[in-house]
Amino acid sequence: MVQTPGLTPNAPPSPLLPPGVLRKLLGLLAVLGLVLGGGFYWQLRQQALEQRLLRTFQATPTLAVYRLNPQVRWGRVRLSGTVPSPSLKAQAEQIAQQALPRHRLESKIEIPTVPPPPEVIQDNAQQAAATLSQTLNLELATTYNSAQQQLVVQTPDLSATQLQQVTQVMEQITGVRSLVIKVASNRHPLEQRIYFETNETQIASSDRQGALLQLAQYLKANPNITLNVIGHTDQSGGERYNQQLARQRATVIQQLLVAQGIAANRLFIRGDTNLPPNVLVNDPMNKSRCVRFEVVNLEE
Repeated sequence: MVQTPGLTPNAPPSPLLPPGVLRKLLGLLAVLGLVLGGGFYWQLRQQALEQRLLRTFQATPTLAVYRLNPQVRWGRVRLSGTVPSPSLKAQAEQIAQQALPRHRLESKIEIPTVPPPPEVIQDNAQQAAATLSQTLNLELATTYNSAQQQLVVQTPDLSATQLQQVTQVMEQITGVRSLVIKVASNRHPLEQRIYFETNETQIASSDRQGALLQLAQYLKANPNITLNVIGHTDQSGGERYNQQLARQRATVIQQLLVAQGIAANRLFIRGDTNLPPNVLVNDPMNKSRCVRFEVVNLEE
């Protein structure tokens, strides 16, 4: 067997790196992985907090129309955007502090001194109407008159509480100096419903001047029509209480119609604890708190 000088047969190959250097390199890679992984985790967490805060703003009717931008960075939350009044700025800041109490708040929200262009005001009003329609289960349409700086809101149905909420949101829109809310239903007078607040038997003034007045005028023009006046409640109370409340609501509507010149013997009252027609169990409860009308006798 011939051996080459200087070489040992079957000798293991030399390692590329000494063992000590290799261990240090692996340790460095492990630390780097932890740092990068931790940074990625915190980045995802900060983004999740930003999205949660943004959803809270969007779910608040008075703020949903405005573009607020929350940024969460290492124990701080920074708010930027534009709102029309100091009260809305304070509301946004309070929401951020309540949502992220351990974060330091930096508010960069601005309050403009110059009204935006009319098309921006109209867009803001439409966005506010869309948000309110969804949260309050309403049908709202808006028209902005730039010459008078007047915003007109039209809706077929509106309770007293809903009227207050719609007014609060719409009056805050920058560039709106006057607000007009019109409750005008396209429904037939007999198809309209009068809505009530929880446990209440009194109706809003808008219903007195709107749906109820239209119904009284229709009954005067059609003296042969006799109605069942049927009161309803939501499902939150007991059967006996709901029956009494439903009948009381029907009685109130009967009395109001009598006060407008409709004979009491044309209005038969009834309380019904079942859901009104076309109202489902999963629908908002305010749709159940109503009085509706059925024709008893119609003579041609």
